Amino acid sequence: MSVTTHRWGDVVASVFQLNDRERIPKHQHPYEHSTCVVRGSSNVCVWYPDGLVEFEMRPGDSYATMPADIEHEITAIENDTIIINMHTLTAPAAPGTAGADGGIAYDD
Repeated sequence: MSVTTHRWGDVVASVFQLNDRERIPKHQHPYEHSTCVVRGSSNVCVWYPDGLVEFEMRPGDSYATMPADIEHEITAIENDTIIINMHTLTAPAAPGTAGADGGIAYDD
């Protein structure tokens, strides 16, 4: 997996390139963000308080919105899948959670 992060003021875009079965591990953010697939396909899991929601994303699908403080995980289904996550920094991240990967706080 490779990740490139871009920032314009309060707007952050993280571009992930993954191969089949590589994943952005289960994590959550203190902010809402949008995600989309621009090449390939992915499986998305979101753990809401009332249960797991799982869906597939492909290019041309509308953006999915990940709520703040809700665990989610994205797994590539094809080689060379490209995923873009976008968010704003309107709510500061908790100390120690922001980083070069776009502020993702991973579970160990």
